Amino acid sequence: SVNEIYFNKIIRNLENLGVLAIEIRIIKPKIDDFELIEEFFENTVIETIIQRSYYYEEILNRIKNVNFIRTKEISLYNAPEGRKDNAIHLHKRSVNLNTSWNREFRKPFTIDRRFYIEAQKSLAYFYSKLFIGINGEIKNAPECQEIHGNFHHISDYKQLKKIVTSESFQKYWHISKNEVEICKDCEFRFMCLDNRIPLQRKSDGAFFYDQPCTYNPYINKWSDQEGYQFPEDCGILSNHNEFQINHEKIRLANELIGNL
Repeated sequence: SVNEIYFNKIIRNLENLGVLAIEIRIIKPKIDDFELIEEFFENTVIETIIQRSYYYEEILNRIKNVNFIRTKEISLYNAPEGRKDNAIHLHKRSVNLNTSWNREFRKPFTIDRRFYIEAQKSLAYFYSKLFIGINGEIKNAPECQEIHGNFHHISDYKQLKKIVTSESFQKYWHISKNEVEICKDCEFRFMCLDNRIPLQRKSDGAFFYDQPCTYNPYINKWSDQEGYQFPEDCGILSNHNEFQINHEKIRLANELIGNL
């Protein structure tokens, strides 16, 4: 539920940092929380708010006729059906809002020019992001293991600024998909909002992922398409020990699914 004193502290700090967009996850929603959050940010520089919570029929009935201005999206999870009605998005998917969850990438991508430009020099999901957890923990993103402080102990926005401008906090801001194995060969790499944590191989310093993507750029197939194979099944090895491409195996894989 919404704590007015805590929100006012957050708003002051975010405004001083020049934040223009925020995402708020409401773990235990009260029926008027969504409207209160909209009101809290009414006279701030924050331009875009995304609110996420769990589906409750009484909450949906309350908010569906509200004219939200700064709140561009309200996503309610564990809903009986998936549908969109203006700013309200219902998701059948069951998620735990206390944690991160794997994003499944599908076309069409929703991007703009700014996103495309930023993605050429950074991992777009992590770039310029600040996460404050339910217990006040400060991270770059919910997926990150590193905790850089606690918001409850912040008394001045300069303390928060010192954290978010530190090299350790921004460790994923200056890596691009051009530097990540497999991703660097993907035609969608500058349109991808990937929340997987990149790992760095000790032997050569190269970046890689230990979780597969839902798209294989070597055979141009998505995981829900007929003929999809994991990269390792068509000759690509990317792990803690090595990166190898078996071009003959890729050729045979493409030939088998009719790409050649």
